[in-house]
Amino acid sequence: MPPDLPVLEIDPNRVGQALGNLLSNAVKYTPLGGTVSVSAGSAEGEVWIRVSDTGPGITPEEQAHLFTPFYRGKQAGGPQPGMGLGLSIAHDLIAAHDGRLVLESVPGVGSHFTLWLPSNVTTDSSEEKKKM
Repeated sequence: MPPDLPVLEIDPNRVGQALGNLLSNAVKYTPLGGTVSVSAGSAEGEVWIRVSDTGPGITPEEQAHLFTPFYRGKQAGGPQPGMGLGLSIAHDLIAAHDGRLVLESVPGVGSHFTLWLPSNVTTDSSEEKKKM
């Protein structure tokens, strides 16, 4: 994680819930021996947090419906537990923060889910203390 990420005005519980849903799915759909990773950064006034996996990936047809409540994709490896709400909830929680949730996926390779949040507060509290 870059040490110079801006401070964000967010509801940490709700953004944590969205991130938790993405991590839960990544673990659920990544086969034994696969990889789940989290990275973060900032670009053009936004902070991004990316959850990546080496799971089965998601077809373009399924990607079009993935954030729809109760939608359950046909993932490789058999049925997985869940109601099909996690991604739609994550999408809505991030949208409520004026952010967006972006999916990039290649079938047979894996997926990247990236949360983009506006960086509306850029002052680090330690910098404020130095000015006093």
